[in-house]
Amino acid sequence: MRSIQIGPSGDAVRRYVHEWIVGIEDVTADMQHVRDLARTSTEAAEGRRAADCRARGRRRASLGAEDAGSGRSGVPGAESRARGCRS
Repeated sequence: MRSIQIGPSGDAVRRYVHEWIVGIEDVTADMQHVRDLARTSTEAAEGRRAADCRARGRRRASLGAEDAGSGRSGVPGAESRARGCRS
């Protein structure tokens, strides 16, 4: 495997260091908070999807697999699979 590194040189480096950078701020705590929110949201979404899949499975069982999951596509179970459910 090969790689190349491309970056500014000469006057561009001097201007970047002395003119273009106007401040540096540590945002670690903010990003950790965003990460925690994303994890919580993902876990909540996973729980909702699992509950939705279970409900769809019960509906298919009561109606018969052919009728319940066909949705608009006409393909049995396609709607549930599109939502991340396993048939």
